[in-house]
Amino acid sequence: MVKVYFTDKYHEHPDHDVGTENYDYCYNADGNTDLGLVTIKDICASDLDKVYCIILHLRNDYENRSVGISPMHYCYQVLASATADEQLKDLVRALYVYNQKANAYFG
Repeated sequence: MVKVYFTDKYHEHPDHDVGTENYDYCYNADGNTDLGLVTIKDICASDLDKVYCIILHLRNDYENRSVGISPMHYCYQVLASATADEQLKDLVRALYVYNQKANAYFG
């Protein structure tokens, strides 16, 4: 599961596109009226390295905002962090190996 928070300062509840059908979209995330949340769920082991594109169509700004996100982005950030716990680093290394093995198995 990947969670992407975004600021909805105009409370406009933008239209959205997500590069998968397995997602949830909500406003007032964590009780904050300026916070929206896109949750990508049910990610297969072989798709952990896939980049999902999230596009928000903002009406007040008359433009789109987009971000590409992948579970492996989080793994990279953990491994690059000087303050991350070594057990967490071991976990994301294992997640990477799991993804690689799934890719080899499913082709």
